[in-house]
Amino acid sequence: MKVTINSNFLQRKRKGFILYIVCALAIGLFILILGLSKFKSGAVLLLSKTVTQEKMIVVAQAAINETLAAVKAGINNNSTAVGKAVYSFWKNNGTAPGLVWSSKLTSSNLKASSQMATEYLGSKGNVTTEITIYATEGIKSSGVSSYIGFVRILGKVSCDGLKDAVTITEQ
Repeated sequence: MKVTINSNFLQRKRKGFILYIVCALAIGLFILILGLSKFKSGAVLLLSKTVTQEKMIVVAQAAINETLAAVKAGINNNSTAVGKAVYSFWKNNGTAPGLVWSSKLTSSNLKASSQMATEYLGSKGNVTTEITIYATEGIKSSGVSSYIGFVRILGKVSCDGLKDAVTITEQ
């Protein structure tokens, strides 16, 4: 008895078999890499920042925003400290580069930020900001002085029980 195997039948059965294996391995590898990257990024984030530090960063940003809002509200008003300083610098043809005005605000001046610190950190949070206005360049045209400069605000939040403080600088 002679058995003949149709070679055409075997070739059709194997055709494209490797493609399915490669696709399955690629999908499996993609899922593995995606899971590993999510796991590592989450672990690194947990190691680098604690929940308290995140809360301190939020409070420091709030303090910076509150300080900037107060300066914007008073910069054109000569009855405020910042308004007097800017007007006096401009009126006396101040020399640039130079310091126009500098101030340090504490928790008693920063009502909203202090309230946030109390809510987020308890009574152990301390908020301070330092604001400085610099004139970097003076331009005199037709007898009128104009100045180019920048505002630097440094927000600092410390918390009793932690030896480190969070400091954020906006410029």
